[in-house]
Amino acid sequence: MDQAGLVGLLVGRGDVEKQACLKLSATRFIPVEAWAGLQRHEQEFLRCYAAGVAAHKSVLVGRSAARATGMWVLRKEPELVELAQRGGHPPSKSQWPDGVVYRNVPVPDIDVLEAELAGHLRFTTPSRTAIDIARFHGVRDGVVAMDGLFHGKTPIAQHTARAGLAETMERLAGKNGIGLARRAFELCSEKSESPFETLFRIILAEHGIVVLEQMWIGKRFRVDLLWGTLVIEIDGYIKFEDMPHAEVMKMTRRENWIKEQGYEVLHLFPIEILTDEAECVRRVRAAKARADNRGPVAVPATSRRP
Repeated sequence: MDQAGLVGLLVGRGDVEKQACLKLSATRFIPVEAWAGLQRHEQEFLRCYAAGVAAHKSVLVGRSAARATGMWVLRKEPELVELAQRGGHPPSKSQWPDGVVYRNVPVPDIDVLEAELAGHLRFTTPSRTAIDIARFHGVRDGVVAMDGLFHGKTPIAQHTARAGLAETMERLAGKNGIGLARRAFELCSEKSESPFETLFRIILAEHGIVVLEQMWIGKRFRVDLLWGTLVIEIDGYIKFEDMPHAEVMKMTRRENWIKEQGYEVLHLFPIEILTDEAECVRRVRAAKARADNRGPVAVPATSRRP
């Protein structure tokens, strides 16, 4: 469902008595039945939206700004709505609504965007959002957000996004956590196809394993990550839900062909990465040993399509 449709599910205080509702903010509620039918990312968007429009003097920042604008963001438990006052002085903690945290950071007008979605919503620009995610939550989350800024864009647009990140970091020099943002900027990539592909690439790098991204094997097949002759594919479960038989056969033929060229193939699911990354790294090392035992490949991988 798009954002306008999601916002259309909300009701005001005057309609709460007509049905069972969940309170999202002081001014926004949603019927319990409608809430239960939403996906996790849709629920998180609505939580951020409701808190943002209720806090008239505040701006959505960090992960919440990312939720509001559809940027890549990793799931967290618990996930708090992040707000900041433009002047950088948050209200006392006793005034914070449940599920909301105020960041003690100033947000100048140059870093603020506004949208009208049945209410006035303010959030930080994509560049400022990605940098703040790294500052507040660490390098991994920052790289995921930055990679998401490049995804699906033309090379010129990617160059513009990278320049915007560099310029914003320069303005924030000396601020708390800016070193984490700079490290994330060093590690970000224009090639990533998903947040979990980015996450696992960074996890592997933390273990001294450097992989290549989106490499071509022959003219037809491009793989997520490649370490020597080991292909690592990051698969979402949704990819396999209700997949037609013809598509299943197509995927099987693809993998068989890659293996026949001498490559080892390892599939990992996001839930495996999130719940036991150490085991995932162990499996990668074991698969790499098997790949090395296969000997040379018949079709070398290339960064560009042959």
